[in-house]
Amino acid sequence: APSFLLGAEVDASLASIDGDLGFENSDKTGVGEYDWLASAKLRAGWAATDNFLLYATGGLALAGFDYEDQFGCEFTQSRDGWLAGGGAEVKISSRASIKAEYNFINLGDESQPCTAFGILPVHTEADADLHVIKFGFNYLLGGQ
Repeated sequence: APSFLLGAEVDASLASIDGDLGFENSDKTGVGEYDWLASAKLRAGWAATDNFLLYATGGLALAGFDYEDQFGCEFTQSRDGWLAGGGAEVKISSRASIKAEYNFINLGDESQPCTAFGILPVHTEADADLHVIKFGFNYLLGGQ
């Protein structure tokens, strides 16, 4: 019979999500890059059959961000925010399953003081929303 499930999940991954930054009608002045992503989230789902689960997820998101521009301003920071999403998981054997999941990640509006040309104070500001699609494989070790 259909069942409702509730669980917790923690994950981390390396990333290479970058973007060019600049002024309107100008060439690129800097590059920002997310090097890693991590999350701690709850999953609430409905097992439509013994082998198929649909779920919604939400929780805390963390990311490592690096910035560098042509004027000598550079910094590294950890950013935090929230995520929401959903997915499906299919059992492919008594010990293994595969899943596909979408996460919307909002890392908020962060500002960081910096120095251009080694002397000029500069204020940088970044607002980040990420759309992440994940595919996964789960294998149960031990028990059944």
